Amino acid sequence: MNEATMKAPLPLLTALLLAPLAALHAAESRIDRQALVTRHSVELEQIAPKSGLQIGNGDFAFTADVTGLQTFYGYTLSNWGWHEESLPPGMKPEDRKRTEFVTHGRSRNYLAPHQQPELARWLNDNPHRASLGRLSFVTGPDSRPLNPSDLQHIRQRLELWSGLLVSEFELHGKPVRVETVCHAARDVVAVKVVSPLLTSGELGVLMDFPYPVPKGNDWEKPDAHQTDLARSADRRAELVRKADALTYRVALAWSEGAAGRKEAESKRHAYRVSVEGRDTLALICAYSAKPVADALPTFEEVRASSASMWAAYWTAGGAIDLSASKDARWKELERRIVLSQYLMRVNSAGSMPPPEIGLYGIDVWRSKFHLEMTAWHGAHFMLWDRSECVQGWVRWFNDVGLPSARREAHAEGWKGAKWLKTPDPFGRWESWDHGPNRVTQNAHPFFWAELSHRQHPTRETLDTWKDIVFETAAMMADFMAWDEATQRYIMGPPVMSGAEHNSGFDCWNTTSELNYWAMSLDIAQRWRERLGLRREPSWDRILAKLSRPPVVDGVYVDAESHPQVWNQNGSRWVRPAWFEVYGCIRGPMIEPAIMERTYERAARELRAGEWKGNLWGCDYPMMAMTAARLGKPGDAVDWLLNKASMNGYSESGFCGGWYLPGNGGLLWAVAMMAAGWDGCPDRHAPGFPDDGSWNVKWEGLKKAP
Repeated sequence: MNEATMKAPLPLLTALLLAPLAALHAAESRIDRQALVTRHSVELEQIAPKSGLQIGNGDFAFTADVTGLQTFYGYTLSNWGWHEESLPPGMKPEDRKRTEFVTHGRSRNYLAPHQQPELARWLNDNPHRASLGRLSFVTGPDSRPLNPSDLQHIRQRLELWSGLLVSEFELHGKPVRVETVCHAARDVVAVKVVSPLLTSGELGVLMDFPYPVPKGNDWEKPDAHQTDLARSADRRAELVRKADALTYRVALAWSEGAAGRKEAESKRHAYRVSVEGRDTLALICAYSAKPVADALPTFEEVRASSASMWAAYWTAGGAIDLSASKDARWKELERRIVLSQYLMRVNSAGSMPPPEIGLYGIDVWRSKFHLEMTAWHGAHFMLWDRSECVQGWVRWFNDVGLPSARREAHAEGWKGAKWLKTPDPFGRWESWDHGPNRVTQNAHPFFWAELSHRQHPTRETLDTWKDIVFETAAMMADFMAWDEATQRYIMGPPVMSGAEHNSGFDCWNTTSELNYWAMSLDIAQRWRERLGLRREPSWDRILAKLSRPPVVDGVYVDAESHPQVWNQNGSRWVRPAWFEVYGCIRGPMIEPAIMERTYERAARELRAGEWKGNLWGCDYPMMAMTAARLGKPGDAVDWLLNKASMNGYSESGFCGGWYLPGNGGLLWAVAMMAAGWDGCPDRHAPGFPDDGSWNVKWEGLKKAP
């Protein structure tokens, strides 16, 4: 202790003496993130039919089966790889006819319902994501495919901390070890195979290509597409792929001692790489819409790139550790949380919003995204302090989405910008029959803008979102109709609610959308004030006289036009979408007492199996967030771990087998339950029970609105 310290006042001296102890305590209280993540690394010991583990970087993903390649199953998908079929003869997308619809004395022009079945089918199917190629093991000089029964002693581990997939198995009684990894910033997959089967040339790696179709891959149309060898020299080959208007390249580079060859005419879309006299093969596969740069990274460089990306991801942003909890379910909930973070980084952190299946496969929507689901896919990134993961989305909203929304508003007859539900990713057309009637997505940009401003309250944030906010608000105001008889503003028809129980043409004043409209116009006014502009008087008039959400028998229902609809409408199932505007994106028009009665009735029916139709994976986090806000933390945890099939989480971590909004919703809910929300009880982890059963250790999370 020096002389200056000895002369310090007693309180300061005490603080100086205790500082090392405080620092030690702070260090001990930090979450050991590597231990947290690695205890949930995925381990498999058997072949699962049509399932695999993913590696990727947000814009590009490679799904591998137990061989570490795609020998039995898997897709290679990117955000640039889209294919379109030929149009019906004599038709163009812009020929799609609109239907005149008179609403409140105003004539509007809607895309739905379709009057041209062939063109409608084409618009639904196109563009569709194209699998960029299959990488698989083959045996013998004639490149025979493997059968699952050929494999024994399977062991596979996905290292979440580094993004490295390690696969081990025995083939013909000989060991095979495969390491597979994806580059952090390039569309590159690197593979390293070690096996005595390589030495004799018995085992090889084949790259082959299907014809892309709306439902996935067609291996029976070799004449419909083209695979040309553009380069083959210096341990490198470059293949040029053409399927109708889609053209892209795949560059291959391999380690010393290996050789590549284009297969015979009977396998004209295949290229084999093998090695003799060595037991190790390293193979680099680079996919690109443009000619591939000469320099390809080595396997070690790709592995280092992946490790760096994942270490940065896991050490930054939020973390939740539940390991000190007494409730036996802690490990399963923590597993879901960790794996969901991994999957959302792989599938949802790219240059455009993700589809519900992400980059895992081709779903019934042809792997296009839904704009009314963006909050489910990405609100968690903001609450987990990882806003950089959605910067590509923000650019898409401005560069592609807004011009498209302006065109649709003009075509229908509204002011401003009207966002479609399932637009083509390039903003050219709507894919779904009744997409124009699903209007929930018009509120999501406001929610994103406000989340962005909470995180970064700067002029740059205001300028980034102002055109989207103001032009969408102009449409939303124009969309409302004044009803002289009741002295209020009415929404619709047409308006399809979040429950999607009708086409929207006979639907009006839906609970979710009324709240979304009120929230959005209020945010738009705040945006004007932040920019030094006066409030827009017409928006204030709407806010003051907007219809209230419909209540029947003391509970909220889906729509004023359909007061009888509760948990079903005829033969159609109904999801309780009206809980979104209390639990998730808090609407200003919901009264807590009415919502509590609504929740209790729905919860009772759901638990008893009386709700007609399954909830989607995102609906269980929605119920959890609603329960938490209503002061029912035990219910909140129960909903997250509800045993319904659509709320199951596979070994790889996917909700419902493929449904990423469930994964995103889980992360959204647990962040809110741990860090709290505006107006929440003043206690640690207010969304979890405080009876000692749950010990929630968290850091780096943001409070939810």
